[in-house]
Amino acid sequence: VADLIERGVIITDLFISVSPLPIPSVRVTVSGVPPFILNALLENELRRFGKFARGFRTVSLGCKDPKLRHVQSLRR
Repeated sequence: VADLIERGVIITDLFISVSPLPIPSVRVTVSGVPPFILNALLENELRRFGKFARGFRTVSLGCKDPKLRHVQSLRR
């Protein structure tokens, strides 16, 4: 995980940074991932750094307006 955080991930010539969660864990937050990068591509790239236990969960942008609740952030 430390190597993954230090080096980040490159998918289709796009650098994506990875940061650890505030509490010690093997979970990481991947940020700056555009919606056109499929979860499967990202998962395959992250598997190079070790075991991959679960899929991705998108992070909501946090909009309070019901019309904008569907908008997701670029974090997974």
